[in-house]
Amino acid sequence: MKIEIPAHLPEEFPRNLVHSLALVGGAALVGILTALLGVTFLNLLSQGNALRQALVAQLQDWPPGTGLAILMLGTSACAVFGAFLVRRFSPNAAGS
Repeated sequence: MKIEIPAHLPEEFPRNLVHSLALVGGAALVGILTALLGVTFLNLLSQGNALRQALVAQLQDWPPGTGLAILMLGTSACAVFGAFLVRRFSPNAAGS
């Protein structure tokens, strides 16, 4: 099958080309912004993990059972806060 190339380009060709280039440029910009957001999220996770490890190391010096109780209370508070946020802002997502 042979593809025919027209001898002259239609009048709307440059306009469509500009629209195509704008679409490709927009897609590249969205990709770059998504990558930056992903890297930022990864860095925040890493910092959060370092903070958690520092807290666990500091709580090991406390009397036995006290550090564990504080970690359990903190985890429970985070779970209750997460449940509150879901019920407040997206009740349809509750239980998922």
